[in-house]
Amino acid sequence: MIDKGANIEARQTNGWNALMLVCSKGFESSVRFFLERRANIESRNNDGYTPLIIACSNGHESIARLLIERGANINAVSAKRHNSLMIASHHGQESVARMLIEKRMDLEARDKDGLTALAIACCNDRHSVARLLIESGANIESKTSIGSTPLSWTSQLGHESTARLLIEKGANIEARNDKGSTPLIVASVMGNETVAKLLLDKGAFIDAKTSSQWTALMLATLENQVAVVRLLLSRGADFNFGVCVFLLFPFFSFVF
Repeated sequence: MIDKGANIEARQTNGWNALMLVCSKGFESSVRFFLERRANIESRNNDGYTPLIIACSNGHESIARLLIERGANINAVSAKRHNSLMIASHHGQESVARMLIEKRMDLEARDKDGLTALAIACCNDRHSVARLLIESGANIESKTSIGSTPLSWTSQLGHESTARLLIEKGANIEARNDKGSTPLIVASVMGNETVAKLLLDKGAFIDAKTSSQWTALMLATLENQVAVVRLLLSRGADFNFGVCVFLLFPFFSFVF
């Protein structure tokens, strides 16, 4: 139909065209067909995704390589400023991420919230991609717009294996976000007992306080995180809070 005059750039309501669709499905021969007929290699859907970003999202390494060879902008970003490496990291596409790193993509590029590819991998518990990024030189202490490091994110979300990886690779277990919360404080308020235990086993300061003077035990008590409270008490956390008038106040704003 295209050879009969059909519009090669026709779009669906979500902004997807034929080239994007075949990139998402991994149909390499069809990708070549559209490229040979001069389909726009930098076209974007309603989310700002290019064919390259779409191919990387779905783990189609050979198509991603083809698009780059044909001149696709490897540094193109979506509406939320996610590039191909960030998207591959989000979806755990290790082989694609490795290829993009080999192409010398910027490991420290940031999305609109200040997350790097490593932070995104950690947020989504993509352990193998996180390891690849760290071993390729990604900054393990990079901070987002709210001051959270990759370890802080894994602690908040309860991703124990990725938190263990970060610690093994030298992440600062006392790093603080913009509210002064350490990974232990964040893990405790979210009730992530296994991560809290890991942090304590690795020497995290149990009585660290936020900028507003809240400890992990205080916040875990407020949130009724019983298992974490028991853990902290068993490890010797200071429980002399005084009169618990803080129960009257919201507390998440003191943590994140």
